[in-house]
Amino acid sequence: MGHGASHGQQAGGGDRWKNDVKQPMPDASTVEHRFNQVLNLMDLPPDKAKLLRSYDHQKKWEIVCDQEKMSAKQAPSFYLSKLSTYLDPKAPRSTKRRRTLGNSKSTQVLRDLEISLRTNNIEWVREFLNEENKGLEVLIEYLSFQLEILKFELGKSCIDGPNAVGSGTGLADEQIGIGSSGGHSLVYSSPAVITSQNSAPMLQRTKSLGPYDGSSEVEDSRNSTMRRSYRRSQRGYRSTTGGTPRLRRRPTHKQLSRLNMGEAEDDIHVCIMCIRAIMNNKYGFNMVIEHTQAINCIALSLNHKSLRTKALVLELLAAICLVKGGHPIILNAFDNFKAVCGEQYRFLTLMEYFKDLTEYNIDFMVACMQFINIVVHSVEDMNFRVYLQYEFTQLGLEAYLDKIGQTESDELQVQISAYWDNFFDVQSLMEDSETRALALERVNELDHELSRCHEVENEIMAKIVELETENLKLQRMNEELMEMREKSTEEINTLRKKISDKDKEYTQRASFLENKLQQLENGSVSGGSSTSSTPVPPPPPPPPPMPPGGAVMAPPPPPMPTKISGEVPPPPPPPMNPGVMPMTGERSGPPLPVAGLMTIRHPKMKTKYKLPTLNWIALRPTEVNGTVFSNLDDEKLYNRLNRLRLDRFEEQFKLGPANGGVGTDKTDRPDDTIKKFRGPEKVSQLDHNRLRNMAICRRKLDLATDAVVRLVNNLDLKTMSHDQLETLMRMVPNEAESKALKQYEKDHKNIDGLTDEDKFLLQLTKVERLQQKLNIMHYMSTFQETVSTISPQVHSVTHAARTIKSSKKVSQMLELILMIGNMMNGAKRGAAYGFKLQSLDILPDLKSADKKCSLLHFIVDVLKEEFPEAASIDQELRITEKAAQVSLENLLTDQTELEKGMELCRRELALRKEKDQVLQEFLCQNDEKLRKLVSDMAVAKEAYADCVSFYGESARTVTTNAFFSTLHRFFKNLKQAETENERRRMLEEAQRQKSLSNNNNVQDSKRNQDAVINEIKSRTKQIKEKKLLKQDEVYNGALEDILLNLKNEPYVRADAVRRSQRRKLDNPNLVQSRDAATMDV
Repeated sequence: MGHGASHGQQAGGGDRWKNDVKQPMPDASTVEHRFNQVLNLMDLPPDKAKLLRSYDHQKKWEIVCDQEKMSAKQAPSFYLSKLSTYLDPKAPRSTKRRRTLGNSKSTQVLRDLEISLRTNNIEWVREFLNEENKGLEVLIEYLSFQLEILKFELGKSCIDGPNAVGSGTGLADEQIGIGSSGGHSLVYSSPAVITSQNSAPMLQRTKSLGPYDGSSEVEDSRNSTMRRSYRRSQRGYRSTTGGTPRLRRRPTHKQLSRLNMGEAEDDIHVCIMCIRAIMNNKYGFNMVIEHTQAINCIALSLNHKSLRTKALVLELLAAICLVKGGHPIILNAFDNFKAVCGEQYRFLTLMEYFKDLTEYNIDFMVACMQFINIVVHSVEDMNFRVYLQYEFTQLGLEAYLDKIGQTESDELQVQISAYWDNFFDVQSLMEDSETRALALERVNELDHELSRCHEVENEIMAKIVELETENLKLQRMNEELMEMREKSTEEINTLRKKISDKDKEYTQRASFLENKLQQLENGSVSGGSSTSSTPVPPPPPPPPPMPPGGAVMAPPPPPMPTKISGEVPPPPPPPMNPGVMPMTGERSGPPLPVAGLMTIRHPKMKTKYKLPTLNWIALRPTEVNGTVFSNLDDEKLYNRLNRLRLDRFEEQFKLGPANGGVGTDKTDRPDDTIKKFRGPEKVSQLDHNRLRNMAICRRKLDLATDAVVRLVNNLDLKTMSHDQLETLMRMVPNEAESKALKQYEKDHKNIDGLTDEDKFLLQLTKVERLQQKLNIMHYMSTFQETVSTISPQVHSVTHAARTIKSSKKVSQMLELILMIGNMMNGAKRGAAYGFKLQSLDILPDLKSADKKCSLLHFIVDVLKEEFPEAASIDQELRITEKAAQVSLENLLTDQTELEKGMELCRRELALRKEKDQVLQEFLCQNDEKLRKLVSDMAVAKEAYADCVSFYGESARTVTTNAFFSTLHRFFKNLKQAETENERRRMLEEAQRQKSLSNNNNVQDSKRNQDAVINEIKSRTKQIKEKKLLKQDEVYNGALEDILLNLKNEPYVRADAVRRSQRRKLDNPNLVQSRDAATMDV
């Protein structure tokens, strides 16, 4: 609905508002129905319509009421009839026609029409533009009429001088030519030269950087410019009016005054506003773009006196350029402008307006610079962009931009910078192209070297694993030999002791027997009787045989019951308690608890403040034995560290004063029926989908049936490609299909009646062990690739496991973390002997009291100062990164599949009685590779099991990727924390230097550098490729969105950032001026 200047009424009988009386809200269903009708009339995009639908009923009802208040009171024909009256040459002589115009001027009618186009619903605009009313045609014809009048006024002012224009409508007795809508040949002179009374208020309202002094020299300059432009226009007009239809009669000035017609410049401005309102409608936008004369009239309106109108015209033309297909339309419009206005070069008049310093209007200059930027750089063809750049360069654009480069207007500076950012410097591009070619060659060389380095690295890693495996074997052999040596030595010592004991025993016995013999020889009666009464003791039993393995001999038999007795060996020591460690040496770690006697380790670390809890997963005392933690002594480390460092740690992570208390921890159904596909003549035993898939696979296979059978029986992989093999494997008939096809043949039915696909499957069912042969072929075709993929992964696991287990750096890190964790948990949970490695993930999350650093940052500082050799973890980071991507379980599964496939090949060769050359060659070449892979896999599995066991984990519960991923994340977090600590130290040092320095030049330079860096980063992140909007994608309100986006952000292509940075490096003055503008903003 069109509205007047106020909300109460509309001048000239336009639209009127309804009374602002709030209507009572009906029931919910009625509200929804009427709201949906309003949404259909508004024709909003889906996202906005969805947002409105989410409103409650009260809000929806308010929208319905507001829309009904804006319902149109005047039909489009009301305005069109008045505009047609102004265009009718008979209207000045018809009292009846003049009465239909009323008292309103043409300018007011156009304003009411613009408001109606802008505020009424979509259907009203469509009605205005439909075939019956042809509103766009009438509006363009009226605009052409006013442009003719403006041309005459400018021409008269050129001839009679600036003071002869008078009120702006001094036509005297001259006639005014009016072009029809079918095509116009209009001529103008420079509007900047008009100094009439009507243009003075307009000039006063323009925003300018400098005051206009109105001196006689400026007037002379403007008049001379006007005369040149008018003469050029007249020449162009005479040369282009031959094919332009003219009205049969031209109204005189007196006749026009009877129609109460407004000023031409005002009517032209409002006409442009009406066209803008039409273009904001999806249907109207497409109509304007497809209307050649409409675009030509908009372009010709650049000769309007008002710079504000010029800026509006340039904004509309720039918006059209950003719609796909709009750029050639705009160029054609300026070609028409060149022909009509008699320009020597295209865009010449536009550049004259832009460079006219007598009318220095910022809004116009910004719009002009924005239009030039878009019309040059919105095309995709780079050669065309360079051509358009050169076209404006020839008109003096670059020299003028350098002249006004130091302007104080931020908006203009932004547009100029956007143009230079998009600018193509062909010389620089040539240099970049040559540099790029050299760089690409260098990149190819580096890629080749890098691939070779990777190969060498894999070879070295495989060699390392092989040498480590050999070393382990030698170590085991050495240990076995040492054990054999110890056993042999022990056995020799035992035998020597046994011989010594026997010698001693026999010596004693011989002495005893000699004494007895002496007594008997002496013949003493008393001796004889006593001797005879005492029986001779029997000889001692023979010693028991030696136990196997050189075991320790049993103790000797008891001595003879005589006065001469051997030395009794001491009793054996009591057996040791299995819970007590043997005292074979001093242990470097804390004492382990005795089983059953102590399960909680009481802390010896006292803290002044209450510290946060480190929620690690502690190892039980019985799980520590044999792990890395059994050799760690956190108490010793606690006593060794600097007390000031630990105090600083407590200050950073304190939660409150220590209270000594013990804290509490918070813990399809598938379809049963199968429809069989039956062709008109052929019969199929397959369902429809299967038959269709078979037909597709046969086309991909592209082999005859006999050839397929022959290749399968011969296991020929040279003729059949891998893709063909996989296709054939998908075509193998299942059990039901095989049974159906064989039954069909068994029933002696006509085989020719089957489809080609059924015949093909029937032939496949006759191949013996078809599935087995296909599996063998697939195995043979993928064996080498599978082994090449698995072997580096196996070696990476082996190398990572051995490196991590033997790494002293990791042990020192864990010792430090154990000490800190016991400090933090000592008063609450008791000290721990070790922890699970997954507890390392919580270290970055434990923040200090001021939230500026984490526990990991403190650990990195301590490692760097106390254990500098442990601070470098590049090797650990690299090897864990590779190992974290490997799943040993999957590798074992792949190994099993490889072994099964190899066994399948052996059985097939045995069935063929070892006469198949293909299988023999395959087994001969790859059997050893598989055995080597199996051996490497066993070594990797053993190395991984030893590694995880060393760190208190179990290989049965922790996978390789989980174990190494945990370590890799820890090392990566350490590296990041180290970088952040270094950055923090640099910032602190910079702040300290800044506070001590009083040199303002250094501070300004640093600020400028930071501004440049921030600008480059922000522009790199924010700039996206400006894609043109397709014509069928134009929506209601698209024009306003385009203009708003251009106002908020200049048109900069995504490929402009690199050129912009290069220009800044080549032109430091541009950097300084751009930075100054950025800082002012």
